[in-house]
Amino acid sequence: MQSSSAERGVAATHWHDATLHEFRDRTVDGKSIVDMGAPLGTSLRVTNTGLSPTKNDLGGYSILQAESKEALAAELKGHPHFTMPEGFIEIVEIMPVPGT
Repeated sequence: MQSSSAERGVAATHWHDATLHEFRDRTVDGKSIVDMGAPLGTSLRVTNTGLSPTKNDLGGYSILQAESKEALAAELKGHPHFTMPEGFIEIVEIMPVPGT
């Protein structure tokens, strides 16, 4: 008997959750992880003339800390996202607000 796409989705989610938790546990005892994050939904562009749906390539976010982007990249080796075809992670620095 074939499983439904919903069942396959649940199985994939459980695998993904388990591998993310394994990854979290081995990244310097989780010290680099500030916020595990969450998946992201659709976008809405807001301008002074109104609202409009827009598209982005973001699938989720996490907040991590390290001495540098390169140090963080080294910690991301073996991340479960790299097992997905064309999987990637972009590292973006959170900058301090000027004047604070």
